[in-house]
Amino acid sequence: MIRLLNVGVMLEDNRELKEIAAKRLEISLDSIKSLDIVKETIDARRYKGSPIQIIYTLDVGLNIDEKNVLKKFKRDKNVSVAPIKSLENIFIKPFFFQRVPKTSNLKNFFCF
Repeated sequence: MIRLLNVGVMLEDNRELKEIAAKRLEISLDSIKSLDIVKETIDARRYKGSPIQIIYTLDVGLNIDEKNVLKKFKRDKNVSVAPIKSLENIFIKPFFFQRVPKTSNLKNFFCF
């Protein structure tokens, strides 16, 4: 997967994110296998009348070789390999594996 950072989309833009990601990566729309939204923020700064934007961080899965696509964006800091999701974030830890805070008053922690 390839991670795209700071993908700006105007609020009035009606295109799909898949189209925007394909244009950003300079590939065809059919080459995109999956698209995950990692983060979505709104940039509502109105500096000199600039329009409101939605800024995305996207993980894009491709049908073609990702190494060839990444070679084109070697110097671009906004295009990189997506980090592998760790098992710690996928599975919920049971209660007995969580750390207990070191306090002298456990009454507040356990809500007796």
